[in-house]
Order: sequence, then structure tokens, then C-alpha cells
Amino acid sequence: MGGRGRYSISAWMPRFRLATVPRAKIRDYLLSPKNPGGKAAFFKTLGYTTKNVDRFKKDLLDGLKHNKAFVYAENKRGDVSMSVIMELGITKRAEVVTAWVIEAGEKNPHLVTAYPRKAKGKR
Repeated sequence: MGGRGRYSISAWMPRFRLATVPRAKIRDYLLSPKNPGGKAAFFKTLGYTTKNVDRFKKDLLDGLKHNKAFVYAENKRGDVSMSVIMELGITKRAEVVTAWVIEAGEKNPHLVTAYPRKAKGKR
């Protein structure tokens, strides 16, 4: 996603109520301290750990109800990529960028990744 391609702002992600967030994506990727990406340390500061995967999943899905999506143009395969910025957290809150895709031939979006939103003016 990362700003590549043309995008438009949509009021809601298409079919957001049917979006999926695989538990393994949260447990083994976003919240795993063993993952070399280091996202677990950030999400831990917000109160999310592998012990509350279901809460994190619920918060991600709830965030889709209240935030606009940046909808990127389809790629050659027909996949549609989107990002949604939402405020998340249990013990403290921060803006998180979430990336979603509706793959070619599919109807419902699913989570690709999530990461902290950089403060404006910082690189």
C-alpha cells in the first residue's frame, strides 16, 4: 500500500461488516514477540498481547465502522487494496494504519497488516 497508486476516500470499506481478521494473523504476526517485524512491542504499549487476541480482533473490526477507507485502484489481478486509519488501544490509545485487501474473485475484505501511524512531519 504505502502510498503507491491512485486512491480515493470511500465513506466505508466495501462490505466492511463481512471483513475477516484471521486469529493467526494477530497471534503469530502482529502480537508475536518472536516476529522480526517488532510490531508486538508497539501493540503491547496499547495493551494488546497474545493473551487478548480476540479483543484486538474485535477492536479492529469495530474500527471499520467508524473510519473512512483509502481505497486504492485495483491491481492487474483485480485485487483491491485499502487502508483504514483508526485509533486503538486498551491501556493507552494511538493511531494505527490497517491494511486490507479484497482479492480478485472474492467479495469480503481481510486484514493484511497493521502498524503505528507516523506523526505528521516525521519520516
